[in-house]
This record gives sequence, structure tokens and C-alpha cells, in this order.
Amino acid sequence: MLPTKPEYEKYINSVKYVQSVYDGSEEAKQYLQQFTKENKTKFDNRKEVATLNNFVKRTVNAMRNIIFRNPLDTSLLPPSFDEFKKAVDFTDSLNEFAKDITDALVRDGETWILVDSLQGEATSRAEERELGLRPYFVHINRASVVNWRYDNQGRFEFAVIRENYVEIDGFKEESKEQDKVWYSDGRVQIYRDAELYEEYQLQINKVP
Repeated sequence: MLPTKPEYEKYINSVKYVQSVYDGSEEAKQYLQQFTKENKTKFDNRKEVATLNNFVKRTVNAMRNIIFRNPLDTSLLPPSFDEFKKAVDFTDSLNEFAKDITDALVRDGETWILVDSLQGEATSRAEERELGLRPYFVHINRASVVNWRYDNQGRFEFAVIRENYVEIDGFKEESKEQDKVWYSDGRVQIYRDAELYEEYQLQINKVP
């Protein structure tokens, strides 16, 4: 994989720890420690039956519910946003998407939104709509943004997003990681095993 930013290395273990506790007992068990006078058999048994009072998830959900006790007011958005509001990421409504973002923000302290678009050629706005080539939001968890750099005006020069893809070999499916690099000149590069796998060009000169 590509190098990660030193700042990322400083906080990623804490982010993963909180995520594991948030996910519940099965994930959090990895952080149980063996007592000094506890043999391995007893430790394994204790680990097997361990439970968790998940105050982290309860707190995150409580804060989210306070913020979203009423639905988002989208009345000021123009009519052209109506379809976008119903499926901001092609699946969730803007309101549901915002709830997920809030969960991640409270849990991780920081989260990201990428604005992406399907690739395709269109000569008019009508043809764009027909082909479904509208922008859409992608929620990127803090742990997935592994490297980045800002210019002197606070804009991204590049951002590296680590994501999973599925490699299929006959009946066998294997999940692997790849790094996708977004550049401020609109280039997007995909690296697998630290080697360039694919590259394409966006129609905007920024990291969206």
C-alpha cells in the first residue's frame, strides 16, 4: 500500500479502538488483557463469554437523536435538488445520510464526504439525467483517509482513500485493499500492491 501520513499514524489506533467498542463485544474482545496469574485456558474462556455495556454507542445515538429530533429543513433548496434529496448517495435520503455522518463525526471526531459522479459522456443536461450522471455523496470514514496534503490556501493538493474491492477467481471471492488518490488537477489514480492499476481524469480541477 502507499505511505500513510504521520498524523494518521498518531490517531488511527484510537479511532480503531473506539470503533471496535462501538461495534460491540465481538469486536471489543481483542482488547481484553490476560491477568498476570491467569492461565491461557481461563483467559480464553473469559474472553469467550465476555459481554459489554456499550455506553459508547448509546452516547453516540443519544447525541444523534437530539440533533435530529426534527427532520432536516430542505425548503430553501431549489427544485432541482428534489431527486438529489431523496437519494443523495443513490440509496439514502439526505436526512438519513446526515444521520450517518453525525454518528461517524461524534464517534471518530472527524469524518469526510466525497462528491463523486458516474463516468460517462453527455452533450446536454437532459442526456446527463437520462444516463444518471449526476453528482452523489460518498461517506468516507476517518480511518479510510490515510494521506493528504493541503496547499497554502487550505485546499487539498491530494487525498488518499484506502478502500476494499473484491477479487473473484471462479467461485472464490477475496476482499482486498486498494488506495485511490484524488489530485487537485482532477486526476484519480488507483494503486493495488503499491503499483498503479488504473488512472482517469475528472472534469473538475479539485479534490471534491
